Amino acid sequence: SGQAERLTSGNTLEDFATVAGERLVFASLTENTDLWTLPIEPNSAKVTGDLRRITDELAPNDGGSVDRAGRHAVFRTFRGGAANIVWKDLTSGQERLLATSRSSQTAPRISPDGSRVAFNDVVSEKLVIHLIPAEGGPVRQVAEGLTARNWTADGLRLIVSKREEKASGFLDMETGKMNLFLPYFQSTRHSAPSTSPDDQWILFYYPTDNGRSQLWVAP
Repeated sequence: SGQAERLTSGNTLEDFATVAGERLVFASLTENTDLWTLPIEPNSAKVTGDLRRITDELAPNDGGSVDRAGRHAVFRTFRGGAANIVWKDLTSGQERLLATSRSSQTAPRISPDGSRVAFNDVVSEKLVIHLIPAEGGPVRQVAEGLTARNWTADGLRLIVSKREEKASGFLDMETGKMNLFLPYFQSTRHSAPSTSPDDQWILFYYPTDNGRSQLWVAP
């Protein structure tokens, strides 16, 4: 019977409101997403060291990716309200800002040798894949209409998805040739595809209707 009135104006997440007469009770929440590392022995999955937090700030951090040697990582952080791509030396703690993306699918991925970083971006309302040297430098567009998902183990190709063709596959970084060999399942895109160390198998999972997921592997 009247105009909507704003009751709170804080910078936290204000939720779960309950009204009783003239009183309002609600939760004021601060959500903090950070990145952690845990060393393991890969052939047995045995933990070989301590859990270590590598980011600690109010801005959300996600999309972490680490190189094969475990020395460097890249991740996405929303410092200043933008999706920033940050490189981090896991030994010294040194960080540097590589780029800023306007895509919600940024997902930065560092190459196995730690030399290059691929990430998704939006240019002229089109989804593109950008590539940037890990030490910083000019950003280069390498594909349009594709989503970068991961690097192959040899570091020569990107695992990509193409929404229009409802399939995923490889993009050769030297020739630019694309091979889409993995179709979507019931129009559902595979999640977190990655290859085995010899690049002979691709591992991925599908979300299911009951809120769970199924893990698949394909040659």
